[in-house]
Amino acid sequence: MEIRKLQVSESNSLFDAYINDFGKVKDFYQFNYQGNWETIIKKRGDHQSERKKIARIMERQNKGWNAPQQVHENISKLDSQNSLVLITGQQAGVFGGPLYTICKIITTLKLANWLSTQYSDYNFIPCFWMEVDDHDFKEINHIHFFNKNNELRRLELTQESVDELKPIHSRQLHSEISGWKAIIEDEFHATEFMDDILKTFFEAYSEQRSYPDAFARLILKFFGKYGLVVFDPTDPEMKKLGRPLFSKVIGAPFKIQEQLKEKNQSLAELNLPEQIQFQPNQTLLFYTDDKDQRVRIDVDENGDFLLKYNNGYEKLAKSKLMNIIEETPERLSANVALRPLFQDYVLPTVGYIAGPAEVAYFAQIGALYNYFDLNMPVIYPRHRITIIESKIQRLIEKLEIDIADLFHRRSDYLEFFIQQKQNENTFNEIEAVKAEITQKLNQLEKIVEEVDPTLVNAIQKTEQKTRSNIEQVINKITNSLKQNVATEMNQLKRTLLFLFPEDTYQERVINIIYFLIKYGPDFIHNLYEELPVDTKRHHLIYL
Repeated sequence: MEIRKLQVSESNSLFDAYINDFGKVKDFYQFNYQGNWETIIKKRGDHQSERKKIARIMERQNKGWNAPQQVHENISKLDSQNSLVLITGQQAGVFGGPLYTICKIITTLKLANWLSTQYSDYNFIPCFWMEVDDHDFKEINHIHFFNKNNELRRLELTQESVDELKPIHSRQLHSEISGWKAIIEDEFHATEFMDDILKTFFEAYSEQRSYPDAFARLILKFFGKYGLVVFDPTDPEMKKLGRPLFSKVIGAPFKIQEQLKEKNQSLAELNLPEQIQFQPNQTLLFYTDDKDQRVRIDVDENGDFLLKYNNGYEKLAKSKLMNIIEETPERLSANVALRPLFQDYVLPTVGYIAGPAEVAYFAQIGALYNYFDLNMPVIYPRHRITIIESKIQRLIEKLEIDIADLFHRRSDYLEFFIQQKQNENTFNEIEAVKAEITQKLNQLEKIVEEVDPTLVNAIQKTEQKTRSNIEQVINKITNSLKQNVATEMNQLKRTLLFLFPEDTYQERVINIIYFLIKYGPDFIHNLYEELPVDTKRHHLIYL
């Protein structure tokens, strides 16, 4: 495994500024992730968290997932005031979701170790926050991998229409998941690692197990030995700790909307994008009703609260909503903007490891940190990687592809390549030779006619045969050139498929199971060992 850095053009201009020109966006963030951590360590260290309660919740959850001793040792440190949480999070995608989940975790672990060496008076606990309050099943119900025929394959779990609004944490795996095993075995070439890898995945993802339970077990199988604490925030005891935050959300919805609007205007003035599109009447909360449907809580112009169902609104009295906060807060869940604040309200977080889109939306929700009187943690970009297998590297070398140019052009590289390989000069030269031969033959015919007219018929037959032979040779040359281009085109298409499946970065599509079956269980550990702490640049992983 060899790792090389590559500077790529970031599609999100706000994220690009964040990592390359922080001065442009410094007013939207409290701390520069490339700066000194001492200030945030002090401020977040003073944050009052229910450490003992949180530790008990984490201990109970991780014990239920058979977490190794290293995890429990980290949880036991949380009780100390000099312990801080370095956290990342993601929706609980099937089989761990796309590669970027692995990137987030590795970045979190590496950064926690580095901070521990730099600030030895503190403990930095790596933690993964499972985002399982969400109900968007289509975000988590599938995996992608490349099969033995070099095709992109997708496996997808189905849902009943009645479960459309059901939170992920309330869902269980059905028998459909068991059928994936035979499909994967058929789609891959057999390797020495396949049986053990499939056993690991399908022991975690077994029928009737909940999605959070399956996800946590798999992640701990890979990362528990590094001390990663996995956390399910839907726990009723955890939601109780969020009561003051929920009450403040309900207490001044219009003021919150105004704060967000002002922040968005500030972004617009700098021609920076809004990552989160806020509806003017939405609060920051969702409610899960008696039928296990998760619906958004809105507020109308009169200040009355409404539950937004697919077929219309249902009124929700403020008194009932306040009672829900007090009696059954587990029915409430944060939207994408409030989720980080809930996290940073209940936990002593010092840093959050974020993807490019997340880094961008923290610029918007900075206004909420001010409103709720919270210090924003350091927003640390996760690793962005592309794994280049040897068979793809051979194609890159054979086609003489400039890797930086390929990543710059991406899907446009195909057209660029065609233009470079059209062999226009060669075809023009062939046509020029044909024209010259025809001219010489015509000249020869005139000379023969002047010398001996009786030989004209013979020379014309000779000319026809010569032209026919030349045309055959030229056709063979032309077909050979076209065939060479066609072969190279297919090779380039395969290269683009492996590096940019579905016309996006590999890390956003491919599941880790593909690499584990091919390269073995040590693949993740090797990634962990080889990737640096620095995440400013995209990293190419050569196998």
